[in-house]
Amino acid sequence: MIPNPFRYFKTSREVIQLAVMMYVRFPLSLRNVEDLLHERGVDVCHESIRLWVDRFGPVFAKQIEELVLNGITDLLSDTLRIIELANLKDLTPNQVSNLGTHAAELTTRLTDTGRETQRATLIDLVERVCINPTQLTLRLRRNQLLTTETQAPPETDNVVDAVITLDYPLQLKRRGVEAKLVIGGQALGEPDQELIKLIAMGREWYEGLKFGRYTSQLQIGAEHGLDKADVSRILNLAFMSPKIVSEIVAGRHPIEMTVKSLKASAGKLPACWNDQAILFGVSA
Repeated sequence: MIPNPFRYFKTSREVIQLAVMMYVRFPLSLRNVEDLLHERGVDVCHESIRLWVDRFGPVFAKQIEELVLNGITDLLSDTLRIIELANLKDLTPNQVSNLGTHAAELTTRLTDTGRETQRATLIDLVERVCINPTQLTLRLRRNQLLTTETQAPPETDNVVDAVITLDYPLQLKRRGVEAKLVIGGQALGEPDQELIKLIAMGREWYEGLKFGRYTSQLQIGAEHGLDKADVSRILNLAFMSPKIVSEIVAGRHPIEMTVKSLKASAGKLPACWNDQAILFGVSA
């Protein structure tokens, strides 16, 4: 079980997040943030805010960076969406193909290369990131997303045309004891090792039954201290859609998916992979 980083704090995680975001987003002193919170009925000392910023600032920053990175890579995976957002018209098939190749190269630089290359690519692509309590807005430099043949001419001075704006709904949700920044219902970040272990356990048990290591579900339950119903539910996970498993391994599964909820859903796991995707809220 991942420890709750807020477990020793009496103040709610929502207030802590608000205070940290106010301090790092705006040119405010700790006492300014203290005063603003007092106006909203939150009685907190500026030294407490300093502690929150030191402890949770890097955590929130990492989550925001992951959200930005995933938002960009999702866009780069859809050439037609890039064409639509960039308002490109009358492209030849060769230009579309080159645009897709360029997007794939950018994706590689963002995901499969070193930290410095990733950082440099983000700096080139991202013009601005705006965050408010309900929305994350990415402003991407249009010409950095496009190939040379589809870029705007150098004399173009229209600032609006020079950027591509992406808006994502943003929330702070709980996954078990964790607090996660969430885009579009999905938490992006570190994979949930407990979920991965649960699925691996189901596959291991299925293989054990298949090849004779186990003779029955009762034997599995006896060895692992579980009743037959729990064993049956976990065994069903051996038949989970590869797409859903990939999303879990990558940490892109829905925020509501926890070990507890997965066990509960496994008891009624559909045989059809598309139906499973609907059940778990994962794109098929």
